[in-house]
Amino acid sequence: MRESEYKLRQIIDTVPSLVWAVEPDGENTYANRRILDYIGAPYEDFKNSGWQRFVHPDDLPETLKAFQHAIEAGTSYEAVHRVRRGDGEFRWHHTRGEPMRDREGRIIQWYGLTIDVDEAEKAEERLRRSEAYLAEAQRISHTGFYAFSPVNRQLLYWSEECYRIWGFDPVQGLPDREIATQRIHPDDRERVDNEVEEARRQKRDYALEFRIVLPDGTVKYLECDEHLVFSARGELVETMGKNVDVTERKRAQDTLRRGEAWLAQAQRLSHTGTWVLDGTTRRFLYWSDESYRI
Repeated sequence: MRESEYKLRQIIDTVPSLVWAVEPDGENTYANRRILDYIGAPYEDFKNSGWQRFVHPDDLPETLKAFQHAIEAGTSYEAVHRVRRGDGEFRWHHTRGEPMRDREGRIIQWYGLTIDVDEAEKAEERLRRSEAYLAEAQRISHTGFYAFSPVNRQLLYWSEECYRIWGFDPVQGLPDREIATQRIHPDDRERVDNEVEEARRQKRDYALEFRIVLPDGTVKYLECDEHLVFSARGELVETMGKNVDVTERKRAQDTLRRGEAWLAQAQRLSHTGTWVLDGTTRRFLYWSDESYRI
């Protein structure tokens, strides 16, 4: 029995994780060697001061809440929190605990495992920040990205800005491609279909402009750029593209053109011509239509 206990202790101390045990009421009863090496303290300190002092203060309330619930309900315990290392650094850990029961079903001990997931947690946080920055950049630039499978004719990816541009609800999941296509302006739909089919026939990327009409009647102008992805055998397997909402720019251009037309008409009616002269080169930079007529 002593030999078996020694081998078991060796195994537990060799496991590359923090192994612990507590009484049914949550009092510490065991911590393997890796825990003591990690926190840089003897078992007496760990037992007497409690594991709580090694958990990051910001994570402690939720950790205690989850642990107390598991103790009271007799259910599995799981938490992700930061644990202080002996040198003072806090690192993210994933902790799980399971109750051990006797033949009558009463909990007689809790055993748990705490694994260092700091690198993975920080990598996920960096990814979340990158995704947040990308989403904000798309929102500011009114640019949405998407991926489409020509094989099963389904969208594979549709960014948040695409949902906003096309007026779909993200809660309802990826929109059906046919339904999305119906939102293309009726006067532009055939042209768009023809240009897309021709580009795919020629196996080339393409760019086009078209209008969409939202359910409330709002008309938007979009610029679309699409990249085609082919297999080694030359089969089209995926398309990736972006939609840019250029409605404001289009309206500004239309306003400018109307203003220029009104100005030209006013000059014609009043027989007034306008021009702009470069004082350095002594050359005209602008010469209105009415100036030519005069």
